[in-house]
Amino acid sequence: MQNYIFFSVLPESFRWLVSHYKTERAETVIARIASINGQRRPDVSKLIEITRREAEVKEDKRYSLLDIFSDRTLLKHSILLWFIW
Repeated sequence: MQNYIFFSVLPESFRWLVSHYKTERAETVIARIASINGQRRPDVSKLIEITRREAEVKEDKRYSLLDIFSDRTLLKHSILLWFIW
């Protein structure tokens, strides 16, 4: 019961909301945080615009196992994780 009360009081992180393309909720959260801190609401319009464009591009992209081999760093990390695990 205590965990439920704790989580209902805290909003989601602004960064998490933006990274998951929940821009409307992110704007609400950042406005609430600014009002609680007695600050002006920051201008996040450019960030929201970039995120919305990125979301449109992401919807078109389909990933496969072959994408691991397209990036050298990703391939190296995947192989290392496979051996470590």
